Parts: sequence; C-alpha cells; structure tokens
Amino acid sequence: MLLETLESRANETWPAIIEWDGGALDYAGLWRELNILHGKLETLGTHRIASALPNGGPFAAADLAMLAARCVHIPLPPFFSPRQIGHCLASSGAEYLLTQPRLASRFASLRQGEPIPLTIAGEACLLLPLKPDTLPCLPAETAKITYTSGSTGAPKGVLLSRENMERTAIALHGVTNLSPGDRHLCLTPMAVLLENIGGLYVPLLAGVTSVMPAAGRTGLIGAGAIDGRAMAGILQQQHAASAILSPAMLAALVDHRLQSPYPRFLALGGAHTPLALLERAEQLELPVYQGYGLSECASVVAVNRPGDNRIGSVGRPLDHSRIRVNHDGEILIKGNLFLGYLNDPSPAVDRDGWYRSGDLGRIDDSGHLFLRGRRRNRFITAFGRNINPEWVEGELTLRKEIAQAALFGEARPFNTAILTPVPGARPQQLAMAVRAVNGNLPDYARVKRWLIADEPFSLANGEATADGQPRRAIIETRYQDRIESLYREEIAS
Repeated sequence: MLLETLESRANETWPAIIEWDGGALDYAGLWRELNILHGKLETLGTHRIASALPNGGPFAAADLAMLAARCVHIPLPPFFSPRQIGHCLASSGAEYLLTQPRLASRFASLRQGEPIPLTIAGEACLLLPLKPDTLPCLPAETAKITYTSGSTGAPKGVLLSRENMERTAIALHGVTNLSPGDRHLCLTPMAVLLENIGGLYVPLLAGVTSVMPAAGRTGLIGAGAIDGRAMAGILQQQHAASAILSPAMLAALVDHRLQSPYPRFLALGGAHTPLALLERAEQLELPVYQGYGLSECASVVAVNRPGDNRIGSVGRPLDHSRIRVNHDGEILIKGNLFLGYLNDPSPAVDRDGWYRSGDLGRIDDSGHLFLRGRRRNRFITAFGRNINPEWVEGELTLRKEIAQAALFGEARPFNTAILTPVPGARPQQLAMAVRAVNGNLPDYARVKRWLIADEPFSLANGEATADGQPRRAIIETRYQDRIESLYREEIAS
C-alpha cells in the first residue's frame, strides 16, 4: 500500500511530501531516490541494514527503499547509549550500518571494512560494513526490527512485517482529520516506531507534508529536557496541522501557552498522563487525542479521535485490533500482532491469539479503554491497598518544581518517593509541591516522606529507560539505606 501509493503519485503534481533542513522531496523525487537506493541494495545482496540517521529525506528514502528491497531495517534511536547500540547490532546480525559521515566516528570500533559512500536525497551517507558473527533466524516476512527500551538496559527486538506497519498506518489515516496540503511536524526521532508510522507512513498515504526539522530546533534537548517555548514556536512557524507528543511535551506546551491557530490533531502517547494535565489542555482548547499502543502491535492499538474524544481514556481500538481485560485487570490484545521477539522462540501469544500487554486497564460501556499502569509495577501496601506508581508519579511530575519521581511502598505502612527537582527548586518548594499533590490523592496513595535524588534518573546511570520512565528496582537499590532510614525515623517519631 505504501509503495503503491508512492508510485501512483510519482507521475502526478503534488507539493513537497517531505521537508527537512537539507531540502525537500515531492512524491516523484522520493520515488526516484527510493529506486536508486533500491538498486544499490540489490547489488550488495545484503539483507539486514541498521540505520543511525537524523530525521530527514535520507531516512525516509532509506526506510522505504528497504521495504521495496525486502531488506530488514533496524533503526537505531539517537538516545540509545553506545552499549545499547552495540547490543542492537550484535543481536540483530546487522550486516551494514547506514549513517552520515559526521556520525561515522561513533561507530569506528564496530566497522569491519571500508565504508561505501552513498548520496541519498542530496546528502552524503556511508554504509559501514559490520560482518556479524551470526545471523539470527528471522521469519521470512520480517521487514523491521524495532528495539524497545524496556525495563532493563538491553533493548528487546520486536519483529514486524510490512503488513503490520501498513495496517496501522491505514487505520490511523482513517481516524485523523488530515487532508492533502496539511503539514505534520515530526518532533520526535523517526527511528522511534510511532513517529516512523505516524510521521512518515500516514502522511504518505494522506498526501500530507511531513516536516522534519533538525532535532535542535524542535525544543527537545537530549532525551529528557524540553524547551516549551521553542516547541510552541516551531509548531506555529511551520503551520503544523498535526504532531505526536509525549505527556512531558504536552505539559511544556501547556505551560508556555501554545497560541492559536492550533494544530488540528495532537496525538498523545508514550506514558501515563495525569488527568489534571488533560483537563488543562482541554481548558485551553488544545486538540489533544490520547492513544495507546505497543511496538508489539505495530505501535498503535487504540486512540481517541475527532468526534469521539473521551478525556482520561486512550480511546477505542482501531478497526484491526481487539482488546479485553482479564480477571486480573490486564489488557489483552488481538489482531495485527508482531512476528515475535528477536532470538526468543517462546510463543508471543496464547493459543487463542491474545497477547498479554502487561498493562492494567478497564473498558467502559462505550468501548473506551482507560489505563491503570503496568502490571509488574503495581505494589500492595501494608494495609492491602493496590497502587500503580505511575499514577502518583504522574501527579508529582505535573508540578513545575518536580522533574522526576519514583514511588515506593510495597508492604509498607506509607509511601516514600525519590524526587529530582527542576534546576533551582529549593527543598521548601518541593515540600509545598508534595503537599499540594497529596491534597488531591486518597490517603493510601499519598507521599508521606521523600528524598532528593543525587542526580537525575537517566540512561547513563541506568535509572531510566530510553523514554524517560524510572527503573524503580535500580533506583530502590541505590537509595535503599536512605529509604529504610525514612521508615525508621517515622516509627521513632
């Protein structure tokens, strides 16, 4: 469907379908670049190619050329650590790494031969030979290996077919209100599956221009910091009709009062979103449509949509997906499921075709899904109360004084938290922020004692996943003695 749409429109007159700081391509130009690269890939006879490319024409052309050449594409997110990148390349059996000359030095120790120079979409690129030790067996339909950050340091490879990704793109095209001539602004890396599908494939189907500015202009700073003013500015400067946001990005836009005219479709996903933030966005009349998905389901499973937007829910399932909630509250998914995990022969679904998501939720009478956190993160207090830490952490980080939070309380009489303050926030301000959050929580979920983190939770220190979620087990181990002292002090008092 993607390649057929691109080919059919290559002979028609269309405006640019991709714009980036280095240039622009219409359907005809993208089709031409795709075919040139397709021919070179066939000459090489390679089957698995990793890429480390910024958003732009080269990534788009390479991604689509690999679909056409039936190569397995292994995109590497720019926020992965060198160790994680090495793991992805070794575990996937990548035969080449496609990158730019300015980035090639990062991979010098991995290269196993002379680079092959290429020009893609007018920009210089390099194919670095890797010569893997082994080529893991993959299902014949595998088109992409997307790596999830997961809850450990070693990313997990999810195997997807072209059909998996196209079904999601077609379904998303059907529920958004985008039309030819609109502009989608890519704020997140194209190497992340959600932006790959929502920011490249959906615009190609819809005739929407995909705008891919350099990362330094989007307002994202590294893997975690956000300049809300810059993000709001580029949304308006580019006259964006749509964009994909994380909860933290939405909070930054709300704080900096994104000005009208607004985009028409702001897709929201990636983590728990506090209801108060959604209500603030609604008060500002921001067109926020929260969704839910997993890499294992080709990114999106359910989403709110124009005319059917239930605040606090993540919407109803897309047409190709079915969801139900089992007796334990876990969300089960059926339809458009992945081909399996890389190097893991265990079955990914049960005998009836249902995939256990690991997420907790409920479905209301109208079919809208509401999330309640991760099953493995849920803990039970000493009073028998079930708590999903994402809920409380989300309320804490909604406060402007608190950048990050990790909640603990398994089998304890009260909850404690490790807090990362925003730069300049004083302990007294944190105390007031925690007190304000507690005022809106039931007594069993409140934070009675807390500590200030020694440093922010990050990929570098192993205390956060690539998408910024706290790794609680690692954080708890690091601060175990000080957490214990909080409980001792409370008992003594």
